[in-house]
Amino acid sequence: MADRNTDRNNRQTFYEIVLAGPLDVIHGYLAGLVVGSGEKGPLYFSLDEKITGPRISNRVKEFIHIRPRECHLVAESSMRSLIKKRAKAMTESCGVELVSEQRIRTARFAFEYRAYARRYGREIQDLISGLPQTLKILDHEFEEKFDPDAKGAEGYAPAHDYEICGKGSVVGRIDRVIKARRLLDDHPLVVPDAIMLELA
Repeated sequence: MADRNTDRNNRQTFYEIVLAGPLDVIHGYLAGLVVGSGEKGPLYFSLDEKITGPRISNRVKEFIHIRPRECHLVAESSMRSLIKKRAKAMTESCGVELVSEQRIRTARFAFEYRAYARRYGREIQDLISGLPQTLKILDHEFEEKFDPDAKGAEGYAPAHDYEICGKGSVVGRIDRVIKARRLLDDHPLVVPDAIMLELA
């Protein structure tokens, strides 16, 4: 039984859903829909999770608040089905419209980091290598520099006895990519880019 559950979990399908309407109304309606239905499928708001996609011109406008009435979501298939089923009632009751929904093939984000102490360098390397094996870490490269002559220099000095800088990208299923980005973003010396979606 455990194997079947794991297999089903690995085959979860996610969709990008675009709704049009006031953001506070969309948030409120979806919160009520989730509570009323008892649906526990994951639902992520793209602005909250720093998710962008192939319709980059639209997404850039949304990020700078030129299109405040368009809300992009990421939903698991069961939640997507619920939103589609309630689309007509949603429009009639509160004016929120379902604009589009598209399956997400995969997701990715790039990251980079720089640190001036070995313990931070090891910390970052451990963080990256500790990401789930269900994710792919691509093009991860880093360089460490050691300068014994700079030993004891203050943190603000131009010379450091140790420096590490690196970059790479994380690729995988969107929910796992979101969690990985949160983990890396929590580290003060790692800078993750926005998540890019590849849609079917």
